[in-house]
Amino acid sequence: MDRELKFHGSVDCFCSGTTAVTLIKQGQYLVVGNIGDSRAVMGTRNSANALVAVQLIVDLKPNLRAEAERIKKCRGRVFALRDEPEKNEFIVLATDGIWDVLSNEDVVAIVASAPSRSSAARALVESAVRAWRYKYPTSKVDDCAAVCLYLDSNNSNAISSASSVSKLKDGEDEEL
Repeated sequence: MDRELKFHGSVDCFCSGTTAVTLIKQGQYLVVGNIGDSRAVMGTRNSANALVAVQLIVDLKPNLRAEAERIKKCRGRVFALRDEPEKNEFIVLATDGIWDVLSNEDVVAIVASAPSRSSAARALVESAVRAWRYKYPTSKVDDCAAVCLYLDSNNSNAISSASSVSKLKDGEDEEL
């Protein structure tokens, strides 16, 4: 990839990396995988019927001892979550630009309070961009992308997605 990017002089990739998260829903089963520090978080109801955030995967950051060992060994690990009661409402898949400025709980609250399912991912990306500009006013806004998957598959509006990719120089404003 580095070799290919050299042919595109307008792309500043000095501080860039690779991250991805994916989810497959087969009936009641979920298969979640990630590379890097993109994350999947599920909004679910607890015993008091309050909406809570459940992080489905571990951010794969090389500063974690376990991840460093995994990278050195070049082997993955596959595991399954224990069966849970069917109170799960949605799952959010997002890049690190979201997770760097918003907590799991923030993300679940934003998605749950979106005016419609179709606007949930956009509301999340817009919140993350605002948080970046507030917390790091002199930095570029990191790439923010999100997909919200609603688990009640009877609804035709089960997926919402949005992204905001920063391609501007430092100090320039970016529109969503």
